[in-house]
Amino acid sequence: MCLFSTLALAQSDDCANAPLIGPGTYAADGPFTGNGNTQADADNADWYVFDPSQSGYITISSCGNGVVDTRVNVHSGSCGSLVLLGQDDDGCPLGYPPGNSLLPNIEVVPGISYYIEWDDRWSGLNFDWELLFHTCPVPLPPSIVATDTTLEVSWTVNAPGATFSVELVPAGDPQGSGTTVSGIVGVDGPPVLFSGLGPGEAYDVYLTQSCSGDPSPDLGPWPTGTTGNPLVANDDCTGAIPLVCGDTVQGSTAPALDDAVPGCGTSISAPGIWYSFVGIDGSATLSTCNSANFDTKINVYSGDCASLVCEGGNDDGPDCGLTSELTVVTSAGTDYFVLVQGYDGEQGEFTLALSCNTCVAPLNVSVSTGDTLALVNWTGGDPGSSFTIEYGADGFIPGSGTTIGGVVGTDGPPVLITGLPPNSELDIYLVHDCGNGDVSTVTGPVSFSTSADPLAANAFCATALPISCGTTVTGDTQAGLNAIAPTCASANVTSKGLWYAFTGTGTDVSLATCGQAGYDTKISVFSGGCNALVCEAGNDDAVGCGGNTSELLFFAENGVPYLVLVHGFNAAAGPFSLSMDCTPPCGNVPPNDDCDNSFAITPLPIGDCSAAVTASNVCAYSSPLPNPPCDPYANIADVWFVLNTGFDPDHTLEIDAVTADPIHVAIYEACGLLTYLDCFMDVTDPIPLNGLPLNTDLYIRVWNGGGTEAGSFTLCDQAPLSTAVMADRSESLLVFPIPASDRLHVQGIPQGTQNIELLDLEGRLVMEQRPGNGVLVMRVGDLPGGTYLLRAVGTSIRPVRVVIH
Repeated sequence: MCLFSTLALAQSDDCANAPLIGPGTYAADGPFTGNGNTQADADNADWYVFDPSQSGYITISSCGNGVVDTRVNVHSGSCGSLVLLGQDDDGCPLGYPPGNSLLPNIEVVPGISYYIEWDDRWSGLNFDWELLFHTCPVPLPPSIVATDTTLEVSWTVNAPGATFSVELVPAGDPQGSGTTVSGIVGVDGPPVLFSGLGPGEAYDVYLTQSCSGDPSPDLGPWPTGTTGNPLVANDDCTGAIPLVCGDTVQGSTAPALDDAVPGCGTSISAPGIWYSFVGIDGSATLSTCNSANFDTKINVYSGDCASLVCEGGNDDGPDCGLTSELTVVTSAGTDYFVLVQGYDGEQGEFTLALSCNTCVAPLNVSVSTGDTLALVNWTGGDPGSSFTIEYGADGFIPGSGTTIGGVVGTDGPPVLITGLPPNSELDIYLVHDCGNGDVSTVTGPVSFSTSADPLAANAFCATALPISCGTTVTGDTQAGLNAIAPTCASANVTSKGLWYAFTGTGTDVSLATCGQAGYDTKISVFSGGCNALVCEAGNDDAVGCGGNTSELLFFAENGVPYLVLVHGFNAAAGPFSLSMDCTPPCGNVPPNDDCDNSFAITPLPIGDCSAAVTASNVCAYSSPLPNPPCDPYANIADVWFVLNTGFDPDHTLEIDAVTADPIHVAIYEACGLLTYLDCFMDVTDPIPLNGLPLNTDLYIRVWNGGGTEAGSFTLCDQAPLSTAVMADRSESLLVFPIPASDRLHVQGIPQGTQNIELLDLEGRLVMEQRPGNGVLVMRVGDLPGGTYLLRAVGTSIRPVRVVIH
């Protein structure tokens, strides 16, 4: 059932005087006065209140306006204690612009007032909006996945067993004139696939469902379209033309359209066209070298077209002028996708050659030099295969130079070449021999030059100079070498550096070039020795350090040797002073200072942060982990939290500063490999996390630069959990993840529960905890693996079988 009427009542500028309304259309004069807002990023609001006479859903929409950028909030409760149920900014089919709002399926029950707040986050202009009441939920929002010949329409199942209707109509044609697919929700769809479509075509989607003959509102059309360019078959990744090793093809990017894909090795700067190939165990070389009438680029990806994974890219290849060539390592049976595009918008004709080799060529060659020596490093090559390096004066003919050979993994990389002439220009070529006549392609020429001045004594890790507490040393990295070392935090090694060494004494150690260098510095700290470097801390740009200089703080264990590398951003090098200060360890280091000790947070109902966690990053050490992509250069003084998504794909993080300023947040899926998901800088508003995988641990990294920025904050995770009333009607507890290895989350605990007990299969009590707020987290990591029963003492809820491993 859907109730609707046309009404025109004035709104109120504050909650207390909100007019009582029913379903219908309303003309809001615009939230431009009154200061009645509830959200910190707004100033004013227009208010209405709805009291349902029966249970069902309401949907609020300004989609028909088409002009004004609106935002809507819906609350329950009373004006003195509102509970936010939902918010929408740009949810209408057209999105932003124009930025109209659509908030569907707010569940309502008689006896509770629901307050509708339109605020001026974006605009205070007048607009029309509508309130719909319905007893069958709308199947929104739709998710549409497009290829050049198909459209797949999906949505969140919210009415299992209902009937659905999805109509696909060519854009501009009337509803009812298209192709309709109907069925049973949860049986015949979602998803619903429309196939046999043409590339680059525009469509409208209409989506409704019916619950026992009671239809949901029709809120379409939702505009969409197939991918592809009808003029170019391989304009999109999904239409990539397949190649095989040894192929040479001609192509033109002139009629191509822009590609919305991430850069890889080189940026996406012009329309391009796509090819694909299946890899072998070895390498593949893609080349337009001297075979194009424009400045080309090549990008190579693996994965699939919906989730491309960068393998490499090139703009200008060696001896190729403004054309391109690159080699990537490949695996047998893996699909690879190749994008040929141009520099700075250039388009034109090209010839692309694909060659494959089971013996991988030397890749990513780098040369760092002194006056009479060069340190050569590269990747690729199987351990046990042999390598040959040939070098000589700039422009020498291969075969006439000096050669060095060895075994990969034993004699190099890296390889140190000595006896070179100072202040000279030279070239180098490299090749791998995998045995039995299997020889790689030749890499080179790679050009380099020696310096006129000798290296510093501490240019090598093995000759690091001593540094000690309370001292300052000086140096000039122009007399150093590019170290072969891992990335510590923001301090990836890209320039020449100098080495220092000390032994820890159980103190906090500060190392700084802060304001003491003539270039953009970096500092890396390692343990483990020169042949097995382990990151302990790293920094590029520290808070309050002018000129992009560096400072870091870490705990140096007593008796442990440490190595310090001073280097620079990109190729920057120059003079510096490095200071080392030692202080007693901070007595309040946060217990969740590293990811492995993340503090578990329990989801709370939407609008309820009464049990928010209070935390602090005061005394947090500089992190050795890679910086989040949204803050690539700063010092990271971080603390970690973990939440399990449970049965709710949509969560909202609310993080409020107390004394910390600013606050930044990143989300990861795992600690060991730091599987990065998203990043948020200067957080002041709630962070929506939508479409999350169910029963999955997410790791939350909260940080700033430390020092004067460090401080306390509160953190709250909100999700649409079952309320206490709903829990009383439940037949079982919600328990996740299953199986559990560390933490077991329990939701839907009814009022009156005395304890939550965990029993083994012989009925013996192995753990019990008192519940709070209808949710609970049990630490089960120390229990033996096996099957257990979990029960809510004092209720009639059935026990739940859980598995622990």
